[in-house]
Amino acid sequence: MRSLNLLPWRDRRQRTRRREACAALLCGLVGGAGFVTAAELHLAGKLKETERRASQVETALADHRAAAAAQRELEARKADMGALMAELERVSGHNRFVQDWLEQLPEALPPDSRLKRLEIRDGAWELHGKARNLEAVANLLEAVRAMPMVSEARIEHVRGDPDQARDFALTGGFGK
Repeated sequence: MRSLNLLPWRDRRQRTRRREACAALLCGLVGGAGFVTAAELHLAGKLKETERRASQVETALADHRAAAAAQRELEARKADMGALMAELERVSGHNRFVQDWLEQLPEALPPDSRLKRLEIRDGAWELHGKARNLEAVANLLEAVRAMPMVSEARIEHVRGDPDQARDFALTGGFGK
């Protein structure tokens, strides 16, 4: 037996609803895929911007670290220069004494003596020379001791025969 469809409009309505549901589902899938793609592109752009900013921050941080290292080096050099300046100031007080002493030393040197070497270090001095006899060395020592800028003077050594010239060394320091 054959069946008769007494309500044909229902079948059309069901087919229309199915078509509309498939179209809505297809539009939803396309819209969802578009939304996901747009979100992914947006987040990729944000990630790229964040990475660019992080790179800039790292570069700036490296520059600041280099500047801080240079600053520490400059401060260390400043401390070294401060110590050097303090030493120069300490020595400059001796320079006045040394200059006066060097001006008076040729007058104090006996005629039968000659200097071979003169060393001045840290407020101390050392004279090396030759003298004809012990009396010339003693006269030079007395003349040096009489200078007001000399705090001490002594004979380090005298070498030689009584008939020959004698090598001598005098040492001492400058007064404060």
